[in-house]
Amino acid sequence: MRNQMDSSSPTHDNRDRGTDENDDLPEAEEFLTPDSTRRGKRKQKPSSRAAEADADVDGSENEEGTEQDNAKVKKILPTRSEVWNHFTRWPLNRNKCDCNYCKRTLSCPTTSGTTTLWSHLDICKSYGAFKDGQDPSQGQTVINRDGHLQTAKVTEVIFRAAVHQMVVIGELPLAFVESVAFRHFCDKVNLYRPPSRRTLSKDIVKMYVERKAAMREWFITSKQRVSITTDIWVCQVTGASYMVITAHYIDKSWRLKKLIIGFKSVIDHKGKTISKTLLYCLAEWGIERVFCVTVDNASANTNALGQFQSNFSIISDDSLVMNGDFMHMRCAGHIINLIVKEGMSDYADSVTAVRNAISYVRSGTTRQKSFELRVDTGRMTRGSLPLDVKTRWNSTYLMLQRALKFKGAFDRMEIEDMPYNDHFLEVENGKKGLDHQQAINGGKLRVNISEKLQLLCATSDNDLKIKAEEMFKKFDKYWDGLKNINKMLVIVSVFYPRKKMQFASMCFDDLYGEGSKTARVMQESVSSIMRDMYEEYSQRYKCVHQQSDVTNQSASQCTQEQPMGCSWSDSADDEFFGYHPVESRYNNLLNKIGVRDTDELDTYLRDKVENPQVMMGLEFDVLSWWKVNSGKYPILSEMARDLFAMQVSSVASESAFSTSGRVINSYRSCLTSYMVEVLMCSEQWLKQDIDCELKVLTNQQILAEVEFEDGLEKEFNFGNQFSTPT
Repeated sequence: MRNQMDSSSPTHDNRDRGTDENDDLPEAEEFLTPDSTRRGKRKQKPSSRAAEADADVDGSENEEGTEQDNAKVKKILPTRSEVWNHFTRWPLNRNKCDCNYCKRTLSCPTTSGTTTLWSHLDICKSYGAFKDGQDPSQGQTVINRDGHLQTAKVTEVIFRAAVHQMVVIGELPLAFVESVAFRHFCDKVNLYRPPSRRTLSKDIVKMYVERKAAMREWFITSKQRVSITTDIWVCQVTGASYMVITAHYIDKSWRLKKLIIGFKSVIDHKGKTISKTLLYCLAEWGIERVFCVTVDNASANTNALGQFQSNFSIISDDSLVMNGDFMHMRCAGHIINLIVKEGMSDYADSVTAVRNAISYVRSGTTRQKSFELRVDTGRMTRGSLPLDVKTRWNSTYLMLQRALKFKGAFDRMEIEDMPYNDHFLEVENGKKGLDHQQAINGGKLRVNISEKLQLLCATSDNDLKIKAEEMFKKFDKYWDGLKNINKMLVIVSVFYPRKKMQFASMCFDDLYGEGSKTARVMQESVSSIMRDMYEEYSQRYKCVHQQSDVTNQSASQCTQEQPMGCSWSDSADDEFFGYHPVESRYNNLLNKIGVRDTDELDTYLRDKVENPQVMMGLEFDVLSWWKVNSGKYPILSEMARDLFAMQVSSVASESAFSTSGRVINSYRSCLTSYMVEVLMCSEQWLKQDIDCELKVLTNQQILAEVEFEDGLEKEFNFGNQFSTPT
């Protein structure tokens, strides 16, 4: 008989262990123990006290050759000791049992007491966690499908919160909670009855409203300056467009934060609509200070930011930095993707042909084995020839790279396998992808892009040279080396303690020639902008701290007033006895010799760069460095806080290398625009709470996943039982 945990039973803390010595001895007229069965001996009839003990064996075991009269069926009686609420005896061996919490096997001879079992509960960590956090005596009961009461391990409030978080984070349809699968799951693990779709929707909206109100209050109180990224998403079903607005900032603990503050429905992609939507969203959140706005290269975005700059600057003198002259940040990821698209445009037919060839080889076990016979390098797997995702050009590169290694095998397939030729020449039915582009979020200035393209332009391969020149024209159109790039991208590299101005100067020399006039002009331009920016932050810093000093001085004067009845102050006593404090005399000395005004920017640039050889192998945390040195550079640290929150790309890292466009899944496409905003914003907030950022898979990780799936097929012998028809 299988023992279950009784939720209504008390814990073992108030037990009397002195009465447990023979609690599990079963009572019967004549019965066999496991030992006596093997030896053919009978055990004496137990005492009346043991008549109420446990007997978990379904029937007696008799050896061959024993007499029929000796084989008597045991009585199955309920256990008496409370310890059996926490252990389960083995059905075929009553001398063994398993802990219901840690699953450890213990010895429990029927001739002994239960002291050993009680002692195990005292040291069982799993039982301790169950008792402290999920004590059945303090829990609630739920009704299962059969109508029986069972103990729930969590409260219903926690269960409902976990359900709506699962639906939001997993991008599940709201009707999922009413599905047969989820209700079966809840019944199987003894959970509460799932909420209805309407109840779930109400819970999600309530959570969204409460969290938004709290975060809005923080933005208003802290007056945090943010950097903004915007993008356009499209519904798969309805075709409706949504404008996602994300705020990026570094908090007082020097942690980079990302927060989706709006997912607004837009009727068109015109500049006026984009500007109006952005202004409304920032006003809705009480955000009055912006550093930069990162958008893609559409002309509508250029017009939108021009209107936004003129309207947002009237809020206050501190709303924009340097009058918003460097507010507009072009999406570097979008530019890189345009360059790649330019390079691949003339080879679309060739890429399709290679894709068809790999698809043919991977379409069946017989074809794969046929291909292996023509491979000289060893055994083939699906990971050896990966198929690409058409909208992700890094996977296309991986596919072409791997296919090139097996060029000889493909050539032999072309000669010996006629169906292969037909499949190779097919053009799959496909549609041209959306024009919306997504690309890598670089985060740092990459000068070597220009260098690589220039090297390819000088190659002896004429075809490669022509293609490189076309790609370089696209690169030059948006960046022109570094002339057309936003200078803030150069300045932020200066605030990296291991690079400072030396790195920027080296990049200028590499691009325009060492000591050239262009390199010198670029360096002077960056230095001038950085100086003007420092002066602006310095004035704001002084204004804020002057107000703070006035407040502190007033409070200090109040505390230094003489108490009632006193005629002499401490300073009067000092002067009367001819004593002058050390601080006073030192201040007089400084006034005589003079004090040089400190300039944080000059001091920072004059100091040596951080040694990159120190702590080799560990990633340098630039935010931690500025957090530690914020006392030494109070003004520069405020500049660094805004600079490092700036985004070089408007797309997330998990959307890197993609040309598919940002789309809303079919489950959310048919919802109202308000509900879509609630779900999209809540999803990002919850993922940030649990540190659930999607990571871009490397080529090695993609291949490892394919190899793992191949291993599963071979492990369970699915591929050896049947052959896919060719």
